[in-house]
Amino acid sequence: MAIFIVAYDLNRPVQKHKEVSDFLSRFAHCHAQQSVWLVEARSAASLRDALRAHLDSNDVLLVSEVSTAWAGLNMGECATWLNENGY
Repeated sequence: MAIFIVAYDLNRPVQKHKEVSDFLSRFAHCHAQQSVWLVEARSAASLRDALRAHLDSNDVLLVSEVSTAWAGLNMGECATWLNENGY
């Protein structure tokens, strides 16, 4: 398992923030920013494919593996979570 950053923009008037949040909450995670999550999963592609069912066709999604070469500012519990997981 690896940790991935998941960033999305929901572009419909009736957005599915709760549906997406509920789905991502099923994984080991840290909710970093409003539409940015750090999620433990098998692969970027499998996470993208699973999220697709919770997004509309015009929503934007990025899933990328986090490396140990990350940097952040004022990340609080998410910095701690990454460090505790070896990142």
